[in-house]
Amino acid sequence: MSLLNAFRAKWKHPDPAVRENAVATLADQALLANLAENDDSENVRAAALKRLTDQSLLAQIAKGTGPLNARAAEALTDARALAGVARSAKSAEVRRLTVGRIEDRAALQLIATQDIDPGVRQLARTKTVVHNSLYDFLKSELSKLEIAERKAERVASLCGNLDDVCGALMKDGRFRINGVLGDETKVPPAAAPSAPPAEGSRAPGRTSVELLAGSHAPFGEANPAAMLEMYYHIKVSRLGQDEFDCSVEEKPSLIPGG
Repeated sequence: MSLLNAFRAKWKHPDPAVRENAVATLADQALLANLAENDDSENVRAAALKRLTDQSLLAQIAKGTGPLNARAAEALTDARALAGVARSAKSAEVRRLTVGRIEDRAALQLIATQDIDPGVRQLARTKTVVHNSLYDFLKSELSKLEIAERKAERVASLCGNLDDVCGALMKDGRFRINGVLGDETKVPPAAAPSAPPAEGSRAPGRTSVELLAGSHAPFGEANPAAMLEMYYHIKVSRLGQDEFDCSVEEKPSLIPGG
């Protein structure tokens, strides 16, 4: 080993194996991004990208033309960064992959009309229709609920007004809602279960809706086998005129082999 190499930072070492090992000790996000984009070794670039967590730097790589742009896009978790990549990545393939992961209605509509790639536009249009239909379905179902009595033991995963809860359920990256599983009926305590409703009275109303959701997969790339491994039971209750709470329970599949 030359005297120069002995004092050289290991991530600058001429031996790519030494640089790859050195990457495991780096925490500087800007340096890792530089190595992920510019190092001569494919292994070093991949190792640097694996340690990169800064969302803006990952988005920068995803938007470019480098060989790791798609992998950088897959590593993104921030909704705003994902939407930015879906709108402006140079690679149509990266834009297509990212469109499948965003829930921003405005971004989807913009991509559906302005992207230069017809395949990306079509995917955004399709997802916009599905997204809007599901969002409208949730709002319709929840708006029909009657106000339930508050229960002290209730533990909610999220709460808010109608738009807050619908938006949160649509954006949750863990699952994709499939439909209504069942509901709970509010029965007046003084009424006997077998007694017919009094003339002119309203039929008992629902106070909660139970939804079934499958494990999340990028839009258009669902893996049926993987979706059998896990499902989510979601219960939404109405506690006020425009106040809802929601509990989300993750459950293993009951299907044999799932």
